[in-house]
Amino acid sequence: MISRSEKRTIREHNESIHTNLGLFKYSSLYDGAQAELIEGDIFKINVPLTPEVRNRNILEFCSQPRSMTEIMTYTGLKDREHFRTEILKPLIDQGLLQLTQPGKPASRLQRYVTTENRKKVDSP
Repeated sequence: MISRSEKRTIREHNESIHTNLGLFKYSSLYDGAQAELIEGDIFKINVPLTPEVRNRNILEFCSQPRSMTEIMTYTGLKDREHFRTEILKPLIDQGLLQLTQPGKPASRLQRYVTTENRKKVDSP
C-alpha cells in the first residue's frame, strides 16, 4: 500500500513531468528552434536561442549601459574573444549598440548601450 506522502511525491513528480513536457511542446514557438529533451533522473529541456532572439535579449538588457562582462554573464557565454568578434562587434557595426567611450574602445570602463536603431531588430 502506498502511503500518503508517497502519493504526494508521485503526484508532484507527474506534475513536474507534465510542466516540462508542456515547455518542450511549445518551446519552438518561443524562438523557432527545436528544444532537446534530456531524460535522466530529472527531465531537462535545452531550448536553444536563435541569433535573432539572443540579439534582441542583449539589446533589451543594454537599455542601460553595460560592460562586456555583464552582457556575457547575462547571456551565459564564456568565450570572451568569440563574444567580442561574433556577437558584440556585429551589433556595433549594425548601429544597434554603441560604445559609451568611442574614443577608447579598449577602456576597462567601456560600456555598451542600445541605440535608437534597435527598432531594426524588433520590427517583424
